[in-house]
Amino acid sequence: MLKGTLEQITICGKKKIPGQSTVDAMTFAEADPEKPICDSQGNVRTMWLYKPSTGIIPCSSGIFILRDGADRVSAEELLEKTGWAERAERDHYLILLIDPCGDWNAAGDPSLPDDDAYVTGLMESGPPNYLIGCKVHRTSRYLAGFGEKAATLAAGIAKAHAELLAGLYLEGAKYPAEAPEGTDCPIPVWASGCDEALMDVFRQRALLAHTICRTFSAADQEIYEKAWDSLFFGMRRMATGIYGSLVHKDSVEEMGLEMHYNETFLGDNGGMAHEWYEYAPIGLSADRPVPFVFVLHGGGTSAKYCAEQTRWHELAEKYGFVVIYPQACIASVWNPGLDPRLPSDEAYLLKLFEYACRKYPIDKTRVYCTGFSMGGLMSHAMGMTHPEIFAAIAPFSGLFFLDYWEEPYQIRSRFEAVKAGAKEAGRDVRIPVFQVHGTLDKTWQGEELARMLNFWADWNSIEVPFTDEKKSKGAFMIQGEDGRFHVYDSLLEDGTVFYRFVSVQDLPHGVDLRTPYMAWDFLCAFSREADGTLLIKKG
Repeated sequence: MLKGTLEQITICGKKKIPGQSTVDAMTFAEADPEKPICDSQGNVRTMWLYKPSTGIIPCSSGIFILRDGADRVSAEELLEKTGWAERAERDHYLILLIDPCGDWNAAGDPSLPDDDAYVTGLMESGPPNYLIGCKVHRTSRYLAGFGEKAATLAAGIAKAHAELLAGLYLEGAKYPAEAPEGTDCPIPVWASGCDEALMDVFRQRALLAHTICRTFSAADQEIYEKAWDSLFFGMRRMATGIYGSLVHKDSVEEMGLEMHYNETFLGDNGGMAHEWYEYAPIGLSADRPVPFVFVLHGGGTSAKYCAEQTRWHELAEKYGFVVIYPQACIASVWNPGLDPRLPSDEAYLLKLFEYACRKYPIDKTRVYCTGFSMGGLMSHAMGMTHPEIFAAIAPFSGLFFLDYWEEPYQIRSRFEAVKAGAKEAGRDVRIPVFQVHGTLDKTWQGEELARMLNFWADWNSIEVPFTDEKKSKGAFMIQGEDGRFHVYDSLLEDGTVFYRFVSVQDLPHGVDLRTPYMAWDFLCAFSREADGTLLIKKG
């Protein structure tokens, strides 16, 4: 008996609402059943979606399943046979059983729908972009195939597009002779009753990258349970390069984080409940105040995933500072534009900082804010509105949408008021900035990047790190043994690096784990006195 809901849905696009802002579209998007996503021959396709009764969480994981049937009975039987519905309840996973259009086109017959392209497209750009309320995060997509045609198609997809997946389960797959060759990208695989020539391909990839490739003559309940734990619950594919990196999913306990869930004592936003994770190094004492860092997650993801993705808690232990990973107020999307219609993440973060100062010996002169993607946007916003608190900021892959500079967003009026008030009072509001972007990151456009570069150059009365016409404006160097980091610096008159822009070669919308260390090396050179004076550590 399934505890969650199993419903057949039509795969469709998002509803475009006239006048809806970028952040509204991210937060309040709706599905448009009148705009179905069709396959190569124009067929409207469906899938059976299993949602656990326990609910799904931000940055949710999802298993795409191909089976030879297309009806509810076949979906229910498969979920019951594997026991994966029960595991989905425990781990808050989505299970997406894509329906064939007749039979699966595992042989690549040009007279039939191109199922390879169709399923790959769903995993690559949807359903995250198409299905509202069942978003699967790109780091936690898994594929399973049951039955000869379905499993053979799944094997071909994984063979050619392994970079899209963090794990593969197969039953009864043959060698997909017509599948594109793809790359040698490794993928963890569990398989039963599959063609040996096919498994040799995955074994060779596994040997090259020390990943899992386990085969069995037949599956049973124990195999299904272990496959879930080893593949679906155990692995992620982080966006660290063209093909990503396979990593073990860390638990809160493994990372040594203290979790706060559904906390209402902060008192912001009318007593709104909040979630956050904190880390403090061992041996803190009141007579030795330590720095403090906010690390803000990307839009649509989670604070816990942000800890896995960036690992700032490891830097906190090594260099001796307190770090907090907060969860945004609403829908896992920050409110960096200061939209008065939405809860105030600004107020929330300020209250959370006050809490941290009561609990830990925080050095209030060394407070910093960093974040990824939309968390990077929020880092920009906190630097603009509270230069009296933050000594420096480090936005990763995050730029302001054009919408944010206009009404009803209040960020423009706020930062203009901050600068005007500081000028009248003679306070220093300069903000040192460390900014990172990947060369394969298509999330942001050139105009948005130029706008942000010019904004902080104007704010700090320095030159921009580079322009399209002159890439080496200011200091320029290549860092890292692999030459992956192209670093552009804007300098103060005394030679101090005040704005550092790091371009990461072949990085998509993700994080190279060396860049937080580079960011900390930049941030810790700055501190801010109670009167707003910015101090710079030399050498």
